Amino acid sequence: MRNPAGVSRGAVMAAAVTTAALALAGCEATVAPQPADPQYCPKVYQPVCARRGAERKTFPNACVASAEGYDAFSPGACEQPKPDRICPQIYQPVCAVRAGQYSTYSNDCVAGAEGARVVKPGPC
Repeated sequence: MRNPAGVSRGAVMAAAVTTAALALAGCEATVAPQPADPQYCPKVYQPVCARRGAERKTFPNACVASAEGYDAFSPGACEQPKPDRICPQIYQPVCAVRAGQYSTYSNDCVAGAEGARVVKPGPC
């Protein structure tokens, strides 16, 4: 079925779609700034390590870190600094507690270097 001008409906639709696509091609997308309130941040877990001065802290995502006043993001959780203690590679297991959690460490030096307190010799 053709219209009076002799142009098919398909050709008219194709021309309309092409015209709309060309009109939209010139549009620019703008990204809104991060919200200043953590309650408006997305509930997405993409951990970042953020810094405010000398303080470093892990946040669930960059939006939450920014809302808390932190910047200088790097992907992933912040690594805890390792102690400067050098321990011997001797296996004499000890049971030690750290932050209320009992764990077996290879020796008392390693337990102390990790901030744990030895509670008994041998594994937990």
